[in-house]
Amino acid sequence: MPFDNYYRFPVWVFYSWFKPSVSYGEIKACIREINNKNYRLANKQELKSSANSQFAALLARHDKLTTVRGDLVRLLNQIQPVCCAGKYLHNTDELQTKYQNDKQEYLRQFRFNICPENSDSEGYTTEKIFDAIRAGCIPIYWGSEGCPESEILNQDAILFYDPDNPDALLQQVRRLESDPEYYAEFISRPPFKEDAADKIWQMIDGLRDKLEKVINQH
Repeated sequence: MPFDNYYRFPVWVFYSWFKPSVSYGEIKACIREINNKNYRLANKQELKSSANSQFAALLARHDKLTTVRGDLVRLLNQIQPVCCAGKYLHNTDELQTKYQNDKQEYLRQFRFNICPENSDSEGYTTEKIFDAIRAGCIPIYWGSEGCPESEILNQDAILFYDPDNPDALLQQVRRLESDPEYYAEFISRPPFKEDAADKIWQMIDGLRDKLEKVINQH
């Protein structure tokens, strides 16, 4: 980069996941909990066999920069209706009336979360995919040039949307919905890589070092 003080620090780290005062041990414990297959498998299997199970959700305010969100909803509506609890394509008030705008609790009832970015650029990864993972959903993702946080996230635990080949995603979701064994195997995949906690800690520690240097320069 042409700027000496440039430092890439993704917004998702502090936006909804960790406090600035977080310790390495706390990050490690969080990743370990989410990577435990029972974090997702037990809850989703119980939901899938109950009347409370839901197919897929989209939480979005707009689709102004691309048509990807609308395209994904229309694509997956061929399987089951997608619940859109945000302003965009709004068709349910449950997030507000039943869950008091608690997005994580709302998403926990869904097997899939449609969570594309606003644009497809290298390194542009927001909290959207991480919110899906934390809720135990299978993320349906577009953005980051098809490689979101590749040093941190297990790419095999994510469903990717290719606008040039939408049928590939459609068939994969159909299979996950119709094949319980395949669904159980997929939802059991750890969403974070083994050394994810170390990579996240390096980001935070690096930011602190960078800020100290900038402050000391003045």
